[in-house]
Amino acid sequence: MTYKHLNHAERYQIRSLIKAYRPKHACDISGDRAQNSRNAPTVEAWVREATCALLCIQLSPNQIASK
Repeated sequence: MTYKHLNHAERYQIRSLIKAYRPKHACDISGDRAQNSRNAPTVEAWVREATCALLCIQLSPNQIASK
């Protein structure tokens, strides 16, 4: 596996981006983009709620899928 060291311009760019965008804010934006993507899987709210309830009573994913 090969890698290359960052040059000065790349280091300055990373530093300026870190200063410009807070990591949590960038993560939130990324998550929003992923949710709104046309390739994002869509799950009905009732399915999500039912699955969470079944996981809370410690059913396995296989048991939930068979219901």
